[in-house]
Amino acid sequence: MMYNAGVVTGFTDGSYKPNEPTLREQVVGMINTLIARPENIAPSSKFGDINTSHWAFGNIEAASQIFMQQGNVPIQE
Repeated sequence: MMYNAGVVTGFTDGSYKPNEPTLREQVVGMINTLIARPENIAPSSKFGDINTSHWAFGNIEAASQIFMQQGNVPIQE
């Protein structure tokens, strides 16, 4: 169902690994897709372990912007 809806797409090499752990960046991408939240490309990252060339940067930035605007999660700039 999630695959047919385009929420779970697998990896860029065409593989699908249902027995592998799901990473936080994969989860945020699935949530953004599910609720039709567009990616947000910021000039820099708010997270020390995510740089602007990371494959999920736009999804992570989009989700963090919403949480910051709502005041749900304190994220230091």
